[in-house]
Amino acid sequence: MQNFDVNGLYYGVWKTAGKKERQFVPLGRRPEVTDVLESIEDDTVTLKLATEFFGRRKTAYLSCADLVGLKAVNALSAQGFDVTMGKAQYFLESIRRYMDWLENDDTPVTPSYENLGWIRVPSENPDTGEDEYALCYRAHELVGAEDKVRYLGNLEITPSGDFEIWKRMVIDDVIPHPAMQFGLIASLSAVVIGALSLVIPIENPIIHFWLKSGAGKTTLAYLGTSVYGKPFEGTMTVIDEDGRAVDKHSVMGTWGGTTASMTTSLAGNRGVATILNELGKNIAKDLDRLLFDFSEGSDRKRLSTTLKTRVSKSYATTFLSTGECSLLEKCQNRLEGLAVRVMEITSPITKDAAHANRVKRISSENYGFAAPMLAEYIIKNGGAEYVRNRYDYWRINLRPKFGDTPNVDRFIEKFAALFMATAEIASKALSIGFDMTGLLNFLKAYDAKQGTNRNTSLASYELLLEHFKRKEHSNFYIRHDKSFVYGSGSTTAVETPKFECYGRITEKSVPQPDGRVLVREYEVHPSVVESLLRANKFYSTSTCADAWIAAGLLDADSDHLTKKRKIGSSNANGHHGRVFVFKEFVDGLEATEIIDAIAKKNARLQKLSSSSQKAALLSDEE
Repeated sequence: MQNFDVNGLYYGVWKTAGKKERQFVPLGRRPEVTDVLESIEDDTVTLKLATEFFGRRKTAYLSCADLVGLKAVNALSAQGFDVTMGKAQYFLESIRRYMDWLENDDTPVTPSYENLGWIRVPSENPDTGEDEYALCYRAHELVGAEDKVRYLGNLEITPSGDFEIWKRMVIDDVIPHPAMQFGLIASLSAVVIGALSLVIPIENPIIHFWLKSGAGKTTLAYLGTSVYGKPFEGTMTVIDEDGRAVDKHSVMGTWGGTTASMTTSLAGNRGVATILNELGKNIAKDLDRLLFDFSEGSDRKRLSTTLKTRVSKSYATTFLSTGECSLLEKCQNRLEGLAVRVMEITSPITKDAAHANRVKRISSENYGFAAPMLAEYIIKNGGAEYVRNRYDYWRINLRPKFGDTPNVDRFIEKFAALFMATAEIASKALSIGFDMTGLLNFLKAYDAKQGTNRNTSLASYELLLEHFKRKEHSNFYIRHDKSFVYGSGSTTAVETPKFECYGRITEKSVPQPDGRVLVREYEVHPSVVESLLRANKFYSTSTCADAWIAAGLLDADSDHLTKKRKIGSSNANGHHGRVFVFKEFVDGLEATEIIDAIAKKNARLQKLSSSSQKAALLSDEE
């Protein structure tokens, strides 16, 4: 840049006055480069700038990428730096000159980072002098690093208060309450899953607490956030070390953003929980794709302005969500892939209002200690391979402790083993005796109760049966089948459909080897079943039917999903056709009463010596 120079406190140009005399013409007050920060994440360089403005010192940060072009001019001018569009090139050149001076003086470069969680940082082996990589954890400071590394992100994660107060709260007010202990361990598990993601492919667990107002959802969000930093809602303005008023955000967020902004904000997070409060704030009509993205751990690839695909950034985290409605019901499609990726907890979290207020207050005043302590313990005990060892131990040894619910192996791998490993490691790292037996019982109870819901094709059976029961007197032929009780083989049609014919209901009373009783068969035309499934977002009839057959809920031919039956008011006007034959069972006390009644009737039949007595009994029973 011809005639450009920096002279004292100003940048400007030299101009010739007369034939020989040159005069420096200042264009603006030059900025001072007070620090050069190099990202340990992507090697980009950021400059810390300072200037005097009306007797006050002002600071700002400028990416070296912005030294090319005029992108940063407006922002710097707004912060008090002496630059205009017309002087922008001279202003930026003065910064380049300052960088040259710093380099010549061997000014050290400050390492920095913006994202959180695990990272491998290049280092030198002190014994061999060879290059290697050290495992570190990015929190308010870089855990596991000897040198000072600067955090440049906008989350309020600097520890505050007293860890011992937080720890006593966990022991007294969290561990005795199973759902709350589970929520805290789930939050801590983000540190564990972040380490695991460095050595094995693993999906991000999604846990949604679906509870009515006042049951402790927000309290749990505060507790889970306190593991990493200050829990608060909205934005908080703080004065940073440069004396600037800057906006800070909490690790705890809400569902109130767009799906694109939510996934983009996660990029680079490898070990900090993602806490989303109040599902009701999300206005999206369909969360299917977002939940798949969350689980897979990658930002969606999008086209750049040059029509080239932008590379997505991965993340490894645990999602803690709260709301007064079901997360899965916010999805348009009944996909089994979603059901195995989401845990929905409906157990109350807090005991009463006083309990909730105490946990929330202590979490708000004492925070940010647990995650760095957990990470430091992991680093000192073998790093990611240590975590993998404990995870594999629980993954293998938990299987005999669980039943045979659908996708139970997936549940153990994705949720149970992760949470048990987290509780074990955190108990040692934080010197907190988590209730391992209570946690295991909580997970087993959840699987026993909710396990069948993970097979959404099987869940469609209950939906269809409920619909058929509502329509039994208007859309079905109904008959009583007494062949098992009386051995007569007779059937009696008692009702005919008033509207569209769905098929026929046959009432039975057949005990099963497992103690249940088969009480009804619903013979339904395929077109009716397919229409009802489509209306309720089940788009594969064959997939659903396979699940029904596997569970013993559908009677089908060996080479077909249906059976050939005659449906009609009598044998004379009925017609043969393929139908789905659904079985309805009862168990418990109702099954016992039916089985007892059958046994008594069969005993009475055996005592009858003449056909006339048997006929009289049958007549009475009719």
